[in-house]
Parts: sequence; C-alpha cells; structure tokens
Amino acid sequence: MADQSKPEKPAKAAEQASLALALTLAAALLAAILLTLPKYAATGIHPIQITFFRYATGLTVLLVFYGAKAMWGVDRSGERNRFSQPYENWTWLHIIRAVMAAARITSAFAAVSLIPLANAQAVMLTNGVFMMLFAAIFLGEKVPATAIWLGAACLGGGFLAADPDLGDPTSWYSLGAGLSFFSAIMYGLESVIIKFTAERDHNRRILFVVNCAALVFASIPAYFLWTPVTPENLWFLLPLGPVAVMTQVCNIEALRRARSSIIVPMRYTVVVFGVLIGIMVFAEYPSVQAIIGMTIITVSGVFLAWLTNSNNRKLASKSG
Repeated sequence: MADQSKPEKPAKAAEQASLALALTLAAALLAAILLTLPKYAATGIHPIQITFFRYATGLTVLLVFYGAKAMWGVDRSGERNRFSQPYENWTWLHIIRAVMAAARITSAFAAVSLIPLANAQAVMLTNGVFMMLFAAIFLGEKVPATAIWLGAACLGGGFLAADPDLGDPTSWYSLGAGLSFFSAIMYGLESVIIKFTAERDHNRRILFVVNCAALVFASIPAYFLWTPVTPENLWFLLPLGPVAVMTQVCNIEALRRARSSIIVPMRYTVVVFGVLIGIMVFAEYPSVQAIIGMTIITVSGVFLAWLTNSNNRKLASKSG
C-alpha cells in the first residue's frame, strides 16, 4: 500500500502546478480587463475619480468577506514567530505605499485613455526593471551584470512599445507613454515596501490599511474633480474593485501552488490579452514596431524574472 501512494505525490505536484498556471492566466486576463473597463465606458470621467471607485468597491469587497475587526485586529500572539523582526507598527509605511498605489493606478487609467491598451500595458510591464533597481538601492540586493543588460533591453522594448515615430525625435515622448512608465516606477517602489512589510506585518492588516488610505487620498482630489456618472458608466466602474481583488487572489493562490520562477514569467501573458482585447473591443491594431517592443519586453522580462528567482534561491540555500 505504501508503494502505491508514492506516485501520487508527483501527480499531485503536477496538478497543483497546472492549477497555478491556470490561476496566473486568469490573473493576467483580469488585469487586462481592469484597464479595459474604464477605457471602454469612462470617457469624460477624471482618472482620479475612477481610482476612487476602484478603492471604494475594492474595500467594500474586503469588508464583506473579512470585516473591519478581522482585518485590523489580527492576533499577534498566535503568529509572532512568523516574522524575522520583533513586531512594530508599520502603519505609516503602509500609508506611503497607499499614496504610491493611488498614483500608480490613476496614471494607468489615464494612460489607457491616451494610447492603445496593449501599448500601455506593455510599457507598464517594465516595472520588473524598476523593482530590481529599487531593491538594489533600498534593500541592498545584488544585481548581476546579466540582469542589467536584460533590464536595459526591457526598457528599450518599452520605448518601442510606446510606438513613437523613430524618424521624428519630437514624437519620442507622449503623455500616455510617460504615464505608463510612471506607473511602472511607482510599482517598483511599491514592491520594495511590499517586500519589507510582508516580513513584518500581517497581510490582512496591510490590505486593510493600504485600501483605506488609498481611498482617502483618492477621494480628496476626486471630490473637487467630480463629474456626473451615468448609470451606464456605473456598470463598468463598480466592478473595478472586485476585479482587482480577484486578480490579487488569483496571484496569491498561484504562488502558493507553484514556484515564483514558474508563475512570474506567465504574468507577461497580459500583453497577449491586451492585444486581443484592444483588437476586439477598441479596434486597436498594434504596429510592427509596437509588436517588436512588446516581444522584447516579454522575452527580457521573463529571463529577468527567472534570473532574479534563481539568484534568490541560491542565496536562500547558502544562508540555510
């Protein structure tokens, strides 16, 4: 009987890996839909107002499932040994991250209203380069020479994906592309805070504080820039929060079932979904130059993710 149970472990691992890949693909599709909804229906609505709806509905979903007490009052005594550092109050750092998140999402919503969906999403995927850069600056992580070259290639792909006229230097910058790069930079800064706080505070409390703070910061300018919202627009704005929460859940569940070296590269399929949705919904056909840029971003980004995860595993084995 014992011998018959042994083959079940590899089979179960393969099943979990397949489920993780399916969840990652679902997260990529949801991420593309998250930017499609406001682009499709929110013409004339300020991006910060869209961000307000995203956090208002997202926080509502979290409160329905967990409740404020369950999210804020996580028992510290039962999980004290989870953290490598003594417990401290990191609320101020979560608030800083919330400001960055609100700025990132607002920039992303504004970007897709100015340039094609797939182009904007491809440029935003250069965030892996900024994650690596800021981790080296603020967390002291080492960056191999190969990663530097891959990062440079990824940024070059971002430039091409923005689809400028290469023969006209005055067109090399557009507001939509600039906002997309800004969104990627903000995500890179956020990732440093996420990595730092994940080892020092509880995920549920982090989610609660970040969503509450981001909602407050978005509501202030949204109040002064508010424009009337039609019932038709609400059908597309109210799902923003639930879609964002489902995207996060799919990513978390995928990472629980498989190594990040398998999961992270698959996230670049969001470019494919962006292209398909752009063609089917907005009749946005990417140029050859943009496709080349997207391909460079995807290939270099996948190798960069694989190299980063490989180095992290080596460091973990040495420290162990």
